[in-house]
Amino acid sequence: MCNIQSFLSTLLCLLTFKMYFSNGQILVNTSSGLVTGSIKVSKFNNATYKEFINIPYALPPTGQLRFKAPQKFTGRNNKEPINKETGEVFCPQLMKNKVAGSEDCLVLNVYTPLKQNATGSLYAVMIWIHGGGLIEGYGQVFQPDFFMLNQEIIIVTINYRLGALGFLSLGNEDAPGNAGLKDQALAMAWVKDEIQNFGGNPKKVTLAGESAGSISAFLHILNSYSKGLFHRAILESGTAYDLFFLKSGFVERATVFAELIECTENNKVNFGCLQNASLLNIINYQELPLPFENEIQEDFLSFSIVKESPLPGAFQTDTIDYLLKNMGNPVPTIMGTNKDEGLIFIRKSNMYFHNIFNNLRYFIPKNIRDKLPQNEIKKRTEQIKTYYFPSKLYPSLDHFQEFVKMYTDKVYNYGMVKTAQLLISGSNYQPVYMYKFLYEGSYKLTILDSYELKKPGVAHGDETGYLFLNSWANQSNSDIEAYNVSRKIVELWTSFVQTGLPIPQTMSLTSVLYNASWDPITCSSTNYLGISTNLTMKYEQFLNDSAIELWDAVAAPLSGTFTLKSTIIPAIICCILVLLNVYL
Repeated sequence: MCNIQSFLSTLLCLLTFKMYFSNGQILVNTSSGLVTGSIKVSKFNNATYKEFINIPYALPPTGQLRFKAPQKFTGRNNKEPINKETGEVFCPQLMKNKVAGSEDCLVLNVYTPLKQNATGSLYAVMIWIHGGGLIEGYGQVFQPDFFMLNQEIIIVTINYRLGALGFLSLGNEDAPGNAGLKDQALAMAWVKDEIQNFGGNPKKVTLAGESAGSISAFLHILNSYSKGLFHRAILESGTAYDLFFLKSGFVERATVFAELIECTENNKVNFGCLQNASLLNIINYQELPLPFENEIQEDFLSFSIVKESPLPGAFQTDTIDYLLKNMGNPVPTIMGTNKDEGLIFIRKSNMYFHNIFNNLRYFIPKNIRDKLPQNEIKKRTEQIKTYYFPSKLYPSLDHFQEFVKMYTDKVYNYGMVKTAQLLISGSNYQPVYMYKFLYEGSYKLTILDSYELKKPGVAHGDETGYLFLNSWANQSNSDIEAYNVSRKIVELWTSFVQTGLPIPQTMSLTSVLYNASWDPITCSSTNYLGISTNLTMKYEQFLNDSAIELWDAVAAPLSGTFTLKSTIIPAIICCILVLLNVYL
């Protein structure tokens, strides 16, 4: 009887999606045409899985579609597969100081277990949004071999427009802005509509990303534009509190950019010229600093996320402050950072290192700094110095770690804590699991030889080398310790994608997660999981209250007052709202 039930369950599962073999090819029927795939055997761990790469989800955003919201790909007038089985597709960007890529780049990649789910049900899905500062990166960089070893979930990686092509805004219908975010949302809509044909469950979709990908994922949580397209989130090293991603003066930037590539007439942007400008000009000029900008750590982004005019199809029309308190799509979330995030910037060069200390005023958000008198700017700068360098008039390289901690706290940890507290507040309430990645091993992405200051640590982006096979990382299965750390974080993420719980409720004695625990944060405690050779639950604050109080004060408008500790009031309000939410 059990065998008959199992057979019928498997048959029902097969009937729910449209995958079949023909002449040695795997073919899948989708609403926009046939998709072809292949069976891949990992050279790293012998994992065998199906891959379907370069699937178009939008029309090429060229000509009159450049700078516009993406248009759904609906198929071609032939019976050939709609995707290319080989080759990497990526959006225009600089690679090794040369312009590379094509605007016909809005594709996604689907990686599925080789076999059908043992239970006969559909697989949960994780959509991965790559990082790269919104100016570089692409989906195929991240290979799913680590996740495919246990054959438990489907991975989808996506491309989206970058730089000026993805984020230039004129504040009007010609170029409203945030095209790259709208690309991501359309890719997510494709998953909702089509993933069942690949054996995936459209009702169990987790949106995950790192750095700019993490910030993007959180913006989809904030904005109702993406409501219903995903059900959980994993945020690695980036949230909407990282305000250097939200650019002001974006129309002025677009105008100066247009002048640089000779697309203005009578001091006005010639939009038709912009739509026909060469990729060489667009990519080469998009990162030039503008005269009215005077930032350091925030200035590595040129075109970025903007608050749009309230036009039809807008992604974001409210301020970040408003959205943080009125989230459009709160979901259960894993979020965290790496131990030494700031290393990726601080160790660039000796000059950069000293530049930061001499310009700490730029750690005051620009929109606040521009409204402060000089004496107040000096006061806040001194507060930063006193907190991180209490006994040093002019720190040297001997105090490198203090710089790393300052940068990590300000740019990453502070935003993570503030975001986490908002996610569990009142009607927003969703369980939040925080982590810190503490392991420095051979799978890390950062290569010390590429830096003038060859300082070790667990830098920004290093954790992705333990989640995905990546040609940039020095990954070897002969490094047993690094391999086992990878198995742990992959299993945590997999369990969360499947169930919403990072630790399975039941597991075998041989599980790499056996005896591990991971508690969600509470109103009073931002406890977190330390991920290293062991998984250790840390019942301490993710970031010290004193550091939060400092950065709250540094970022406060001039009229702001901080007579009570900044973490006390949110905690009290949080607990009251949660109780009301539970009992009313």
